[in-house]
Amino acid sequence: MGQNAVNLEIKNHNDKEGNEKSIAHIALDDGKVNALSPQLVADLSKTLDEAESADVVLLSGNQKVFSAGFDLKVIRDGDTEEESTAAKNLMRDGVNLFNQIFSYPKPVVVACTGHAIAGGAIMLMCSDLRVGPENTDISIGLNEVAIGMEIPPFLIEIANVRLANEKRYEALNLARLYNTEEAKSVGFLDITAKDVLDTALAEAKNIIDHLDPVAFTKSKQRLRGATSERIKELNAKYNN
Repeated sequence: MGQNAVNLEIKNHNDKEGNEKSIAHIALDDGKVNALSPQLVADLSKTLDEAESADVVLLSGNQKVFSAGFDLKVIRDGDTEEESTAAKNLMRDGVNLFNQIFSYPKPVVVACTGHAIAGGAIMLMCSDLRVGPENTDISIGLNEVAIGMEIPPFLIEIANVRLANEKRYEALNLARLYNTEEAKSVGFLDITAKDVLDTALAEAKNIIDHLDPVAFTKSKQRLRGATSERIKELNAKYNN
């Protein structure tokens, strides 16, 4: 992974009353598929911490891929104790990252610029508003079962509150991958647009202009707080 796979840029925006606000744009680009390696997970989590002073976070991928999920070279248990420990640690830290996004105190808008598979799709589920490209052949979905991995309990918790009831089993256990229009009906995306990044930025500005930040944060805690605590419990149990 390149040195600057996670980049933070602060964009200023004056709200409808003329007050100066800010949008923290976090761009993921490791030059490949933005695999969730130990380094990328750590860097993204740290950058999210740094971005909390902004009013909205905008998260984007590169031109081809938002994220292809966990680095399979690490996440699959190896033959040695060291490899097994590395896999367990990455899963633990990755789930913490997902929960950080899920419970983030500020609105998180995602510009899904390309494929979002497994962990990439989970980050979409954890965010507040997701914009993807229209009329494209990119794939979005949870392929864990297709590659021999069981659906982890924490993911079921997130899916229960973020995916459409009638599509949840199909998305989780049949490992179906969706195009962007289908992904809207399932619950991975909210909007499709010709220019994903510009539309996501406009949505971030709209959030600043129309939502009370204190009410948003408190309401998000009420809506997601119990699930977030359950995810923490499951992650701790997994690592004991």
